[in-house]
Amino acid sequence: EYLGAFTPEQQAWFVGFPLWANIGWALGVWGSVLGSLLLLARSRHAVSAFAVSLAGLAISCVYQFGMHYGDLMRMFGTFPMIFTAIIWAILIALFLYARKQAAAGVLRCGAAVAPPYVMRDPASGEYSGFFAELCRELATTLG
Repeated sequence: EYLGAFTPEQQAWFVGFPLWANIGWALGVWGSVLGSLLLLARSRHAVSAFAVSLAGLAISCVYQFGMHYGDLMRMFGTFPMIFTAIIWAILIALFLYARKQAAAGVLRCGAAVAPPYVMRDPASGEYSGFFAELCRELATTLG
């Protein structure tokens, strides 16, 4: 078991995270995983996923560093602070990269034709429908 590598006090600290801090952690981790997969798929939704991840990381940091900094330093030393700073740097870089790629048109919003959500006019090749409009709005909002 992963937690077995930690002292009982450290284990209690992890288990004692409130629900909102765990949700922040989950948003941070899974937002980055999803953002990375969407980036590989060249989807413009990667920007939104990385934004969610940044919000989750901020929430997690509020609990760990803002509310329990003394406990964290006493039990783990400076490693969590250094590791978290590296995570912040990588995540900000991924977010900025995804935004730049979306603005350059490299990342696109893709969907299969599925009436009434996505329809394609055979004469013009233009897409219409709820999801097609959502993609256009997202493209305008994100630049």
